[in-house]
Amino acid sequence: MALRTVLTRFPGLRFHESEADVIWKSGVLTRGPERLPVAWDQP
Repeated sequence: MALRTVLTRFPGLRFHESEADVIWKSGVLTRGPERLPVAWDQP
């Protein structure tokens, strides 16, 4: 939900690398990206 809000507010935000290169951490209590490289194309 938070990521969707950020992408809505910053429409020029995109993956710097391939979406498939995102490394996910997984745990019992948390799940999310360990590293999320992005770039921002300002209009």
